Amino acid sequence: TFSNFFDSYSRVKFVSFIKLEGVGYRFSIKSPRTLLFDFSFSHPIKLILPFGISCFKQGDSTFKLVSLNKRKLGMFVKSIKSLKKQEPYKGKGVCSSNSPYFSAFKSKKQSLEN
Repeated sequence: TFSNFFDSYSRVKFVSFIKLEGVGYRFSIKSPRTLLFDFSFSHPIKLILPFGISCFKQGDSTFKLVSLNKRKLGMFVKSIKSLKKQEPYKGKGVCSSNSPYFSAFKSKKQSLEN
């Protein structure tokens, strides 16, 4: 029994953190295999977790996805990010820990009052 316990934790696990940025953006875990997203649309969006991916709630707007298969995890994170892409100006949307966020700054003219 101890060897089975050690073998299950000795495998390499891939982790991705997902954060929802924005007012009114929420998610909930309805069952062990079902995620429910609320992005202020007219209806909530329901996603079913693929086999081999586990989800753990970290906070109100943050959750962790864990898998042994890196490719399957990356494809699922991409499908979550495609639900509500991150805006370049305010940063609202779905962001992950694996991808950088590039913000677009508006240039402002400075007045010369000298």
